[in-house]
Amino acid sequence: MNEDWVSDNTPIIGDNVYIGPGAKLFGKIHIGNNCAIGANAVVNKNVPDNVTVAGIPAKIINHRGSKGLIIYGTNVINSKIYKERSKYEEL
Repeated sequence: MNEDWVSDNTPIIGDNVYIGPGAKLFGKIHIGNNCAIGANAVVNKNVPDNVTVAGIPAKIINHRGSKGLIIYGTNVINSKIYKERSKYEEL
């Protein structure tokens, strides 16, 4: 396999990026830091930092980015989502 193919023709994804289920990222594009990509979005152009994109083709829908969508380390146990899931698992 040609190593240049991997680095030259694949998306580069920044830090703290949330990628929704079913989203597709195609080609030599760059996804900025702190972005959110909506479920089933088709991304074929660069995405700047701190935005949310959605749709086919993906377009910027707001400038909130991934804030609040990514839960880190010990924060998982204290998160509202985790506590809600734990209630149902106990039943």
